[in-house]
Amino acid sequence: MAQAKPAEYNIFIRKEADWEFNLTYRDESKNPIDVTGYSAWLTIREDYEQPVEKQLTVGSGITLGGAAGTIDCALSDTETAALKIEKGVYDLLLDDGSGQRFVLVEGVVTVGRAVTRGAT
Repeated sequence: MAQAKPAEYNIFIRKEADWEFNLTYRDESKNPIDVTGYSAWLTIREDYEQPVEKQLTVGSGITLGGAAGTIDCALSDTETAALKIEKGVYDLLLDDGSGQRFVLVEGVVTVGRAVTRGAT
């Protein structure tokens, strides 16, 4: 089965701050698609040919919401502080459990510097 073109969505990550990216995988009728048994990877690179800057997986930054179709991605303040790029690209790849892989969403990632640092 051919997959639709990935959705395009640009994201912004503030260094030294917690970051979340939450979405719901839906069918054409806007009903949630059950993601039970799925695998997922969110990969960030400076550009398509550069090494991986950061990769999230299920259980390590990605939480899948089963029948609700939710996909929650998160980085801690420590993880965002370690990002070295200022601008790059990302995509969110899903595997439906039967080996069919497809990119659900992709776009530009901008990493902004923190004004306030080391707040206690």
